[in-house]
Amino acid sequence: MTEPVSSNSRTSIDALSASAREAAAAARTRIGETYGQARGKVVDIAGSGRDLAQSGVAAGSRAAERSRSAIDKAVFSTRDLVAERPLTAIAAGIAAGVVLGFLANQLSKPKQQDDEIDESDSQGA
Repeated sequence: MTEPVSSNSRTSIDALSASAREAAAAARTRIGETYGQARGKVVDIAGSGRDLAQSGVAAGSRAAERSRSAIDKAVFSTRDLVAERPLTAIAAGIAAGVVLGFLANQLSKPKQQDDEIDESDSQGA
């Protein structure tokens, strides 16, 4: 059984309902404004990121071109040097091979630990 709602209660309910609608409308407006501002910032950041990426690609292309130019210059000067002094070039190649072989040999040897005792020393000899 439901009791009839008094007109005073009905007025209070209508006032609360209207107040809730107004609060919801104000909240929707604030949310919309905040969303719009956030979206604008995202668009700005995306544009800045795109610009930064494009400038990075351009800088990378310039660096690659300078590197290619430097490598070409080094190759041509090396060819000229080898053509002018072939025996010196052969001697330099042999010396580089010996140095690299020595380094590779030293790096491939296992290192002795300081705490290892040589077998001949342990016998008192």
